[in-house]
Amino acid sequence: MQEQSGDDDSPGEDDNPAHLAEAVFRDLVCRASYRNIMNVLSPVLVHLDNHNLWVPNDFAVRVFKIIMFSVQSQHAYVAVLKLLDHLDAHTKADPRIKTCIVSVLYEVILISAGNSTGPSVLEVFNKLLRHLRISIDKKSTDENQRQEEIKFEEAVVNTIGEFANNLPDYQKIEVMMFILGKFPHFTTDDEIGKLDKQLAVNLLKTLLKVATKYKTVSLSQAFPPEFLHPLLRISCIDDPGMRTIVQKILHTLLDRNGNASKLQNITIPKDIASLHLSLATNPRQELLFMKKSGMQLYSHILENLQLESNHIENFESIYCTMCLICLEVGQDEVLIELIRLALDIQQMAMNSSTLPMTHVCAIHSLVAAFLNFIAQTTSVSSLCPYVQQVVEVREKEAPHLLPDFAFNHSNWSDNSSMGELEVRDEWVFQQETIAECLRNCGIDVTRLSTPFTAQLIANTDDTGDGDLSVSEMGSVNIEFEHNVDSSPKTARKTEEITVDSLKRML
Repeated sequence: MQEQSGDDDSPGEDDNPAHLAEAVFRDLVCRASYRNIMNVLSPVLVHLDNHNLWVPNDFAVRVFKIIMFSVQSQHAYVAVLKLLDHLDAHTKADPRIKTCIVSVLYEVILISAGNSTGPSVLEVFNKLLRHLRISIDKKSTDENQRQEEIKFEEAVVNTIGEFANNLPDYQKIEVMMFILGKFPHFTTDDEIGKLDKQLAVNLLKTLLKVATKYKTVSLSQAFPPEFLHPLLRISCIDDPGMRTIVQKILHTLLDRNGNASKLQNITIPKDIASLHLSLATNPRQELLFMKKSGMQLYSHILENLQLESNHIENFESIYCTMCLICLEVGQDEVLIELIRLALDIQQMAMNSSTLPMTHVCAIHSLVAAFLNFIAQTTSVSSLCPYVQQVVEVREKEAPHLLPDFAFNHSNWSDNSSMGELEVRDEWVFQQETIAECLRNCGIDVTRLSTPFTAQLIANTDDTGDGDLSVSEMGSVNIEFEHNVDSSPKTARKTEEITVDSLKRML
């Protein structure tokens, strides 16, 4: 088979040694049971090693395709495990060999879609992530060699994504939490500073790859607290590239109607229909998710916008996240919170004395674009004339506070210059006027007058007593009551939430 592997056009007569060998090989693999499938796979791998057939890996791919199409479906995952073991044996090998082994593994996973992936799913991800970490920890100083290592790391990320694609959705969430668990548990700024940037970027790329394979039905299922809270902490790392990847992960999981790709640029269209958005009905049950986790989302958006290392891409990705929240959970209660958030972002930009002028202009432009988006996509259509009025004033007197200027890359050539930017009252959105517009739509605006930033500080302040925020307390109570009710024989009772009670509950 090896000697004539490149002669694909040769006739398939019975006396052709290559075709005869392939037929025998297929029959052998087909007859192999679980007890002796290893006796077929091991000699194949030894042959590929002894004859240096991994680079290039055309023959290796062909052989394993024969194996995967011939083996009994319930034993297909054994080939995956065997290739992983073989990769372990080549940990110190040339990165080109490791890349080719992973490429074969990728092809095997493509064929095994729908078949058993084995009982040890997390072990597969653990091994691949371990090789990713080893490659980064022992990265070569030689530039050419490092390029080969990067190819290997990219191959591992793609393979993890394809493997996750074969799993049911509930396991994809487990895998994403497992990958997130590979990040250090940050407790101090010093620990964040010690994070290997290359490893973190690759872990986030892996997380994004798995997230793209997940189909969100319920936000509560897509964002369990054990997953959302660490992800939001990583979103505040002082690296703009990593923050952008985190926002893309949020986009992938928030977006159930294919709108994220249409919200990549910050614009203020007079008719939002030009974006061709899919405005689906928002399920009421998502309000529970926002009551439990909305405050964390809002606080991290505010914190992200205040970072001086932001680039245009960071503002654009945060804008997309805000718009997706509006589209996916656009109930009146959430709209009030989002408008409060927009007003607080505007106030933060006006009060800041440290942000570069480019950032201040970008934040004001983002707020205008977001309020225009809310006005045209939700039930608060009476807000449209006021937003357009402020935008028109800016067009005449302050074009630097609009997206065309603020997000022009040529204006960001030197964003280190500091200085005060004059912002007149008629250029900004006034809370009283917005409140009046909302009242005209029959919306309760009582909460609009409550300082949003002050509430965030109160909820997230570390008192040292282990106090929980309002949303976290709600989360614990809801989960506790649900678990009590789930047992028909257990009477409902009130119990103090302690570590011991949580252990008993688990």
